Amino acid sequence: MIRTVSDLLEAFLERERATLDKVKVPHAPTIGGMYEDLSRSALSQVIPSSAPLSVVSGFARGPSGSLSRELDCMLVVGDGDSIPRSEKVIYPLDQVLVVLQVKKNLYGTDVSKGVSNLKSVIDLKGVLPPGLRMSTVRRAFQMITHVPLPDDPEELPPELRAIYRWVLFEAAEPLRILLGYHGFKSENTLRRGVLDQIQKGMGQQGFGPLTLPQLITNRHAMVVKMNGLPWGSPMDDKGRLPLLASSGEQSTAYVLLQLIWSRLSSRGFVSGEVFGEDLEVETWSQFIKMKPVGEAGWTYHYGWVDVPDRIRESWDESTEEPWEPAFVS
Repeated sequence: MIRTVSDLLEAFLERERATLDKVKVPHAPTIGGMYEDLSRSALSQVIPSSAPLSVVSGFARGPSGSLSRELDCMLVVGDGDSIPRSEKVIYPLDQVLVVLQVKKNLYGTDVSKGVSNLKSVIDLKGVLPPGLRMSTVRRAFQMITHVPLPDDPEELPPELRAIYRWVLFEAAEPLRILLGYHGFKSENTLRRGVLDQIQKGMGQQGFGPLTLPQLITNRHAMVVKMNGLPWGSPMDDKGRLPLLASSGEQSTAYVLLQLIWSRLSSRGFVSGEVFGEDLEVETWSQFIKMKPVGEAGWTYHYGWVDVPDRIRESWDESTEEPWEPAFVS
């Protein structure tokens, strides 16, 4: 089912994008608004009509009452507070499932502004939302670490405890997506742009693996977060775990659907049936790894900026391969 829907979504986005590209309006806010409306329309088409979900724009409100920056597109649960004489809405953070920040063009400064806007959601410091399935957190943690999660995660060693908390917050906070329609023309140029923003953020207070969106993408390439929700890869023998991976071959619509429907599934709004048999495994190009330093910090590692032409490591192929069960030795 997900393949059929993603193909339809891809065709819809491509057709509407081509229509908008022909419009010549010398007013940046108007142009931006057109692409934001397209994104909201596309997202509205792929959420179950039976669930109490809606797609809006506006602001997220944290437990303290503080607001995020203005957000182009939010997938939300239930009702929010309308802003007088405006179509924008304010929603409590625990009712926000997905946030999209939309750019017509995605280049270096656009990545910086988009990541900053989406970070304002994390800065609200929400609490665990109702309906979060801890089985999702457990599965992601064990996928990454290959360590069983104890009933009391505080029993874990400091480094594993840091990984657990990262995965927990990744599952609890709204899914954050930076979506561009044009911009970087290749996987390598997108990687360079994202790496530049990470290097600028290193050492700044408040910057960490949670800061980065789960997906940065345009028509040509994408960077995803390897948090096990749904994609992840085990730590290496040096205790480093993948943080980001990239692809220049995956379908934007398919990856969007995988992320959004996985989030809806983890909150009980869709069943696993929407994914079909799911017998294909998406693999990615290695980009950035990280390693916890106790419970307080992280170090970041990248072996190369550009995707190499040589044969890559086992999880570094930007293609799909048939799923196979694990064989017990």
